[in-house]
Amino acid sequence: MPPFLAATTRGILPAHLWAGTTAADIAAHPLNAQPIGTGPLMAGGDWRTNGQLTLIPNPHMGLDWPLAGVVYRFYPDETSLLAAFESGEVQMVNRLTAEAIPPAAVLGGMRLFTAPVPRYTQLLFNLGGDGLCGLQNLAVRQALAQGLDKQGLITAALNGQALPFEGPYLPSSAAYDPNVPAPIAYDPELADIALTNAGWAVGTSGRVGGEAGDIPFTLRLLVLDDPEQQRLAAELSQQWGALGIGVDVRVADAVTLAASLRDRAFDVALVTITPAADPDLYDFWSQDGIVRGQNYAAWNNRRASEALEAARQVWNQEDRLAYYRAFLQFYAEGLPALTLYQPVLSYGVHEVVEGVDIGRITRPRDKYATAAQWAFPAADGCE
Repeated sequence: MPPFLAATTRGILPAHLWAGTTAADIAAHPLNAQPIGTGPLMAGGDWRTNGQLTLIPNPHMGLDWPLAGVVYRFYPDETSLLAAFESGEVQMVNRLTAEAIPPAAVLGGMRLFTAPVPRYTQLLFNLGGDGLCGLQNLAVRQALAQGLDKQGLITAALNGQALPFEGPYLPSSAAYDPNVPAPIAYDPELADIALTNAGWAVGTSGRVGGEAGDIPFTLRLLVLDDPEQQRLAAELSQQWGALGIGVDVRVADAVTLAASLRDRAFDVALVTITPAADPDLYDFWSQDGIVRGQNYAAWNNRRASEALEAARQVWNQEDRLAYYRAFLQFYAEGLPALTLYQPVLSYGVHEVVEGVDIGRITRPRDKYATAAQWAFPAADGCE
């Protein structure tokens, strides 16, 4: 099946060093600390000894590069990193987080380049029997989406460092459709009406429902024990709280989070997804994935499952995409999850480094796409 090759293919490895190594041993192999490549740059010196990684032009590639090399220096935190930039110790800074953007933006000589990261953050709705019963109602899930201001969420929790978008496919995926799912506009008034019509009225202490009208509409929100995720949880709580919805934030470490997802010990889970290059999502959204995969939302849609199953049984790309378009339509209609945003990372470059232009980054090497035009008049290298 098509996803099999993508999941099992490894890059070219030098046989004289890696012969006899099993796939299971590759990740922890000592040779990973001694990179050997065939690209335009090669590692120079011993980074484990001097605490910095030096990349120099590969003499076998005939690289016409104006710099003698690039030196990576490592710092314990972003405060130290920005201090090194301000002092002139480094001229480029890599992967600034949202928290570091404000102090970085005011540094003298700083130019910021922003690129989307190939992952996305979404809210999973628990549609299984152990989730809040109201979530099984599509109108309630749509109301929850209407009650969220995505751009406001990004601004408040991420300093604006993300791009709102919809669906389970990144814009770089062949299966991505900018029109499906369609964006759900922020409209708290309509959300309020929809929740009331669904049987969740506003009481003296928040929304309540059920046959006796005494079940509180309180969501167990599962989030990772991470500052960014907790800021998002606080903003989600505030926005949904404005609708009379209670939010019980459950903070968990990575191990506990994974176990809680498997046990479906949540009503809504805030998760970050790094999708594979292949658009196969059978493990995440098929009916089989509820039992043996990662369909933690327990979304039980037979037609969507059949589309995903059919897509993995054909080789022709257009035929596969037809099935994924069908799946995407069922996904949009069912709303088992709400994608919030695709994060972005910023790269800082001092104005003394000329000719730098950083565009879309899908692989680390993409940062060096314009390296042949870089110039650093002040010295013969740059960090």
